[in-house]
Amino acid sequence: HDLEDVDALVLLVGFNDALRLTPLAIWRQELGALLDGLAARLHARAVVTLVGIPLTASFRSNAGVIARLTDRHRGRLNAATRHMAEARGLSYLDLPVDDARAPEASVAVYRHFADGIADDIAPRLVESREPAPRAARPDKVWDWSGTPAIVERARQGGESDLRRLADQAQKSFRVELAVVSLVDGDRLFHCTNTDVVPASVPLELSFCRFTVESGEPVIIPDTGRDPRFEDNPLVDVSFINFYAGYPLRSSDGRVIGSFCLQGSRPRRESAIALDLLRQFALEAQEVLQTYEIDASQSTFEQPAPTGLPVVFETDSV
Repeated sequence: HDLEDVDALVLLVGFNDALRLTPLAIWRQELGALLDGLAARLHARAVVTLVGIPLTASFRSNAGVIARLTDRHRGRLNAATRHMAEARGLSYLDLPVDDARAPEASVAVYRHFADGIADDIAPRLVESREPAPRAARPDKVWDWSGTPAIVERARQGGESDLRRLADQAQKSFRVELAVVSLVDGDRLFHCTNTDVVPASVPLELSFCRFTVESGEPVIIPDTGRDPRFEDNPLVDVSFINFYAGYPLRSSDGRVIGSFCLQGSRPRRESAIALDLLRQFALEAQEVLQTYEIDASQSTFEQPAPTGLPVVFETDSV
C-alpha cells in the first residue's frame, strides 16, 4: 500500500500465531521487521495503534481446551508486542473483553472490538490533525489504464456487466464466489463481490497470483493440500478450499487479472468445464477492454488455452 496519505493505522495481527504457538523469538523478529518497514512509509503525524491479540474464547468455537492451551501464549505474545510498541513510541491497546461472548464470527463480536479501537484512536486522530492539508501529490500511475475506472466502480457496487457475469458464473458452477480481479503492482483488486471480499489483497497472498503469473488457466482442487498455499493466512480466514481461474488480458495481450471461481469445499479438477470458464472470462475481458483509454488503437486476439485439459462430465455444471 501507498501509506503517505494514511492518517491512522491500526495493526491487529497474531491470532493464528497464538493458536499455533509461534515462538517468541520469531514473533519479535517478524513483528519488529513489519513495524520498522511501516514506520519508514508513514508521515510523521500518523496515528499508529498496535492492538493485542483477542482472547481465544471470544469466539465460542475456540472455547474450552483450545482456549486454555493458547491464551497463556497469547499473553506472552501481547506482552512482547506492548514492549515493542513502547520502545518505538507507538500506542498499544488491549481489546475489550465481553463477558457475554457472542457466537463465532458474529457481527456483535467485531462491533465490540471496533468500538473499543475507535474510542481509543478517535481523540488521538483529532489531536494529530494538521492545521493545513498536505501538498497534493502526483496522481497514481496505474499498471493498466482501465484499472482506476473499474476500481472506482467496484467501490460503488461494481460494474454492471461484470456483476452479471459473476452472478451467472456462480450459479452455473455452483460455487460461493465468482470474482473478476485486476492486478496492479503488488496488489490484487477485486472488481466484483466486494461486499463479501476485501477491495484488495497483497498479490503474493492472493489465490489469483498463479493465474496472473502463468498467463494460463489454473485449477486448485484443494487449497488446504496445495504446497503453494502452505502458511497462507488467507486460506485460514477465507474458508476458500477450491479455486479455478482464467487469465484476463488487455487489448495488447498483457495479463491484467483473472476471472476466478472460489468454493468452500474441495472439488476434482475434472468437475470444472474449462471451456465454459473461458467463455465467462472472454466476456469479462471484452467488458474490461472498453475501459482502456487507448483501446481503439490496438487489438488483441485471445490465444487458445494450453496446459490444463478440458474434461466433460454430465454433472460438471
